[in-house]
Amino acid sequence: MGSGVSVPKKHEAPAEDCPSLASIVHGLWKTAADAGAVEAAVRDMAKEPENSKVQQFGCFVLAGLSAGDDDDLVLKKHRHRAVEAGAFEALCTACKAHPRDEVIQLKGAMAISHLAAMRAHRPRAVEAGAVATLCRVLRAAVAEASVVEPGVKALQEICELPELQDAAMEAGLLDALALAMRSHPSSLPLQRRGCSVLHGLCSGEGHGRAQRVEEAGALALLVTALEQHLADAELRVVCGAALGVLCEVQRGCVERAIEVGALEALVAAMEHPESTAELQFLGAAAISAICTGDPAGHPRAQRAAEAGTLEALAAAMLRHPMEVELQRVSCGVLAMICVGKDHLGRQRSDRAAEAGVLDALVALKCHPDAALQRSACGALGILCAGKDPGRGPRAACAAKAGALEMLVAAITGHPADLELQKWAAWAMGSIGQQEAGVEVRQHAAEAGCAGALLGCMTASSDVELMRWAAKALESLCAGDTGGVFSEAAAEAGALESLVLALRHHNDPESLRCLAATLSTLLSDDPGLLRLRAVEAGVLETLVSALRINRNDPESLRSLAAALGSLVNKDFGTVRLSAVKADAIESLASVLLKNPKHQQLQETASYALWKICEGDDAIVYRQRVMEADVPDVLRDAVPFHTGEKQQKLQEFIDLIDPEIPRCWGEY
Repeated sequence: MGSGVSVPKKHEAPAEDCPSLASIVHGLWKTAADAGAVEAAVRDMAKEPENSKVQQFGCFVLAGLSAGDDDDLVLKKHRHRAVEAGAFEALCTACKAHPRDEVIQLKGAMAISHLAAMRAHRPRAVEAGAVATLCRVLRAAVAEASVVEPGVKALQEICELPELQDAAMEAGLLDALALAMRSHPSSLPLQRRGCSVLHGLCSGEGHGRAQRVEEAGALALLVTALEQHLADAELRVVCGAALGVLCEVQRGCVERAIEVGALEALVAAMEHPESTAELQFLGAAAISAICTGDPAGHPRAQRAAEAGTLEALAAAMLRHPMEVELQRVSCGVLAMICVGKDHLGRQRSDRAAEAGVLDALVALKCHPDAALQRSACGALGILCAGKDPGRGPRAACAAKAGALEMLVAAITGHPADLELQKWAAWAMGSIGQQEAGVEVRQHAAEAGCAGALLGCMTASSDVELMRWAAKALESLCAGDTGGVFSEAAAEAGALESLVLALRHHNDPESLRCLAATLSTLLSDDPGLLRLRAVEAGVLETLVSALRINRNDPESLRSLAAALGSLVNKDFGTVRLSAVKADAIESLASVLLKNPKHQQLQETASYALWKICEGDDAIVYRQRVMEADVPDVLRDAVPFHTGEKQQKLQEFIDLIDPEIPRCWGEY
């Protein structure tokens, strides 16, 4: 103490201006490089290839000199000098000559990885045999993560250049990479890089390589990586993208993807609370690729539903309403999963409704993208279609969620998009079917569905659109609760629109469709719609169609049924108008020219019956007698049984009560 010597305290903090150890080492490497250490290391390794000590030291020096920040300009210069001096060739030779030397394998792989970080160096790395060298390193030291990880990093960097991928695969890339990934499932950096390589090999122009990638076990590797590291956002994205590409371009691997749990893994990734819109899209796209081309029975759709896909899609759509591609792909997947008329298909639709899918679809109401609106309308229609017990409740839920308003908005907002209008009209009919109940029909009337559908029928010359709209009208008007919508449809001009369509569309399918719609519209009407139908020219149009289509029994049957609906329950103006329009003669001609068509005989005779019944219709019955109709009907009686035969006989008795019932006499 007395000497005045200062003794430093234990654990005294260093001065602020003291350099860190990392900066000291970096400075030493820089000094060594400037002094020619790079060239010396390569030269010495080339002179004594069998000397393991020399090779160890050379690999150590090259790994150290090339390590650091990839953006460091000085480091880039050192790496370039190493490559120009032949570092790749020296490193590959060393690793090949000393396969059991862990130092050489580790430092060699690290050095190759550092040098290959620069894109310009990668072609030379491949030419020097770096891929084959790295593959040997991975296989020889597969248990050593410290060796495998830099090796996989180097392979990833090389494979980032598409032009080098084929050469890398020929050098054994896939087998070595698969071995490394299977051996180190818990290494997040390795799994990230490995999955990235697998994705890159199949993307872009690499579709031709997809089969080899799949044969190497890529599907199981991707699913395992996703399951092991679900919390990693980067890995979730790359795995979702890779699974989607593989299943899209290599259709034969879809069943294998399902077997290894791809659907469950993708759903888990989508449901992760930190998953982005990008991941949601990639997951939905991958599931779409898996479910596309589902065989009979829809087993893929069933597995997807059981994996929780419907819930994941609903959540994704509601969470990212403005992501067009995500919404579009999700609508397509929903349609694929919920399609199917069997009980499982309808159960999937029920599950979708419970998962909130209806709300997600209706939320697209104001979206400006027409293609997206089209997909949403199609998905809505599929969800609400079917003949199962849950059909009515699903339709009611859809209406309550605002689906009808959405469909009306889609039709009126995109008048030039015929495909969208077809899907929207079909979906409207699916929602408004009889099982939905009177509340839904009332809702449809108030939402403006009638006007929207009539607009589809008359605003375009597209025959298919006209039929879809007419069928939707028929669906909404059918059954005991259809009257509430029939009135709204008539007020919107349905009768006039149907007459116009019947006059302009003479093809058999259109005639049947329009006649069926007209028949349904009038079937339960107490009389007011019938009078309006007469004023709109329905009678003349139907009679004219009966004459024009005399050689098409199915069309004649539909037209006769519509005529029967019109004159049913009427004993006055409508029936008189039918007689004046020559309905009796037209129907009689149908019966006379089609004596063996049982269903047509039944339908046409019913229409005649309704015209001729009543005490004031004696003159009408006389006209039927003069047309020889009773003889035709009498000949047809033996072909009917039960109630139909009884009704036919009652009609014969009505027309000519003098005809006996002893069929044997005739």
